[in-house]
Amino acid sequence: MSPPSLLLAALHRLLTPSQPPELDMVTFSSQLCAASRALETSLPPPLRLFTDPYAELLAGPEALSRARARMVSMLHLAIPARPRIAIRTRYFDDFANSALHRFAPGKAQLVSLAAGLETRAFRLCELSDQVALFEVDRQEVFDRKERLLADVQPTPQVRAGSRTVVDADLAEPDWTRKIDEAGFDRALRTVWLLEGLLYYLDEERVTQLLREVWEISAVGSCVCFSVVTGLAKHYKKSDTLANYFKSAMPDPHAVLSEAGWSLDAVDQLGGPNANYGRWQTSETIGLDDWRSTRSTIYVSATKRR
Repeated sequence: MSPPSLLLAALHRLLTPSQPPELDMVTFSSQLCAASRALETSLPPPLRLFTDPYAELLAGPEALSRARARMVSMLHLAIPARPRIAIRTRYFDDFANSALHRFAPGKAQLVSLAAGLETRAFRLCELSDQVALFEVDRQEVFDRKERLLADVQPTPQVRAGSRTVVDADLAEPDWTRKIDEAGFDRALRTVWLLEGLLYYLDEERVTQLLREVWEISAVGSCVCFSVVTGLAKHYKKSDTLANYFKSAMPDPHAVLSEAGWSLDAVDQLGGPNANYGRWQTSETIGLDDWRSTRSTIYVSATKRR
């Protein structure tokens, strides 16, 4: 039998391919997230946090293989499974459904910035014909997504009144013109989802983007986003997406205030409001631990003026 160190080295080589260019890896992250959603969907109904029937197709075989290999590696190394993407997906689902329920029965909008391969247009229970839904991302993401969805039978049914994809680079302010041209209505209350986006942008751009969202939003609109409160100096795995993180947000209240938003809530991944009974840890997570530790947090805010 091989020594444990050799087994670990072989496993590391298997799970750590040559590191791709930054743009390719960040784009591939949408497939990795879809793979995580596919694995969650494969669980028995009483256990799964959501059902995403298109996740496996959108992920593709390479991302699925990598996601399954990581799960196997955790079992071999006796690491407790912590379904980060599944919890994040459910948290943002719940936020969107709750906000749309509050806005009903009037007209409203739901906008996903850096929508990637998410499929909320086809599965959120609070969508209705009174909701206009927009997905914003780069064209190469939509080229893959729309091509794959077009081949699905029966055709996926959009639960919103409309679904519009907007080709835009969120690193540039020009995205607001593009979403306006696509039919976005600045007079309607809007639910904004910025899931898995902001840590890939420079800190200055993060504040600018949140300000741009505020400027085109009607009073009463709300936003939810995920951020990290600190950046690690280095990571052992060369292909981890955290190597591409460019910013952290240790003080969401200050950033949101500067951008015009009123902070509503900060929930730490694994905390009381963001674990769904699936975060296997013996750690005690205090309400303000995110201020002093490097954590992933989910932040929500409202435009009140």
